[in-house]
Amino acid sequence: MKNTLLYMFLFFFSFKSYSDGVLLTKEELKEEKEYRSLSIALRVPEEVYKLRLSRKKLTRLPASIAKLKNLQVLYLDNNSLTSLPKEIKSLTNLQVLSLKKNQKLDLNLALIELKSLRNLEELGLENNNLTSLPDEIAMLKKLKVIGLSGNRNLDLKQTFILLGKLPRIKSLKLESNGLHTLPPETVNLKKLKILSLSNNNFRKLPKEIGELRNLEYLNLSENIGINLKETFILLSRLTKLNKLNLYNNNILLLPKEIGELSNLEYLYLHGNKLRSIPSQLFQLEKLKSLYLRNNNITHIPAQIENLYNLVSLDLSGNKLKSLPPQIGGLSSLERLFVAKNHMNELTASVGELENLKYLNISNNAIKRLPEEIGKLKNLEEFSASRNELFELPYTIGDLEYLKSLFLEYNQLTELPNTIGKLKRLKILFLEQNKIFELPDNITLMVNIVKLNLISNKLTALPSGMSNLTNLEKIYLSGNTFSAQEKAKIKKMITAKALML
Repeated sequence: MKNTLLYMFLFFFSFKSYSDGVLLTKEELKEEKEYRSLSIALRVPEEVYKLRLSRKKLTRLPASIAKLKNLQVLYLDNNSLTSLPKEIKSLTNLQVLSLKKNQKLDLNLALIELKSLRNLEELGLENNNLTSLPDEIAMLKKLKVIGLSGNRNLDLKQTFILLGKLPRIKSLKLESNGLHTLPPETVNLKKLKILSLSNNNFRKLPKEIGELRNLEYLNLSENIGINLKETFILLSRLTKLNKLNLYNNNILLLPKEIGELSNLEYLYLHGNKLRSIPSQLFQLEKLKSLYLRNNNITHIPAQIENLYNLVSLDLSGNKLKSLPPQIGGLSSLERLFVAKNHMNELTASVGELENLKYLNISNNAIKRLPEEIGKLKNLEEFSASRNELFELPYTIGDLEYLKSLFLEYNQLTELPNTIGKLKRLKILFLEQNKIFELPDNITLMVNIVKLNLISNKLTALPSGMSNLTNLEKIYLSGNTFSAQEKAKIKKMITAKALML
């Protein structure tokens, strides 16, 4: 009798495990293949964890979807679904469901089927002409993320009352909803960590935002005309707020109250019309990323050195003529972007950025690089294209971890012999220079994969180019090779793509 009971228990357990499927962790899920065809997925149903059926012109979802017992992620965006099959309720492992841009979908009927999905954590309902949410949505107790952007007639009061019944909700998207305020019920979302209000009509941030004490990220981009002074005063109450997006808000001047946001780590101010940076911004000592690209900034104050925790600094697309020497004090900096400015020199102190991995100074008017550039021992990618460089310092060869080097559209006539020391270099672009000869030890760059030498003044290549066995693509058109030299090159180089 005991053996019979044990057998029945094991049978039931194994059956239940199969019917429920195997729930993968987020890390494991990242490694799984994403299927894009239901018919192909149905050939191996037990192996399917992610399925994307976006833009398939679907008017209905086949009932056979129920065979994908292990499915955890399902994208049904941009279709013409009117309903969901009752069989979808058997996908009890489903964690992510996106129904964006299914404007014919009857959400009330759909939620009747979806309410039994006990593991559902993310639900995308963007651009569906919603006017309200069904009461059944309150039954999705594990729901953490919901997207409601592009539903301009949505009843916000009813929506926030319902969302307040979801104990785990932490992320809400209300982008492009034509909003200018939020209802008092906003305060119900006590556990909200991420709130995106991009591309709305806010002039004044609702006071209810100040009650969201767990908020970590607020996206206020593309709310042109918002009162920043009042906004910053209100946000200073949110001690957990560490990320603020103010992209493309037509901002001419940052009020001094920016300094009140002392816990910010990520600040996005790109695409505005700033001419200067207020001193109060440099009080934000916890900043790790500062994005100021595409403004009208003409000067970076010496106080930049106060932001010693900066990891990423983007100053591209401004009107800078130089960088202050104090930039070298940013000892944590890994990414520095100053492309598309008016710089004619690069400060030598950039060599003090010992942790720098990515440096982009392209589209300036720089004529010479400082020798100190060679001190950037951790640099992996360096772009100095579209400048006026006529030579490279010999210290360029000291960039031992460099993988990509972009020097197109300069005035270079030769390369230093030390270039051959770049053993890890995979990509070298030298298009549109005036190089007439390559140094022999360029053939020591044994890991080079792409080499672009278009439109220079080369008449020959070093004989050792055949040593570059990892070379896949080499571009040589626009030079002055003789027919004999071209034949020699074709014989010497075994790259998959050779453009002469």
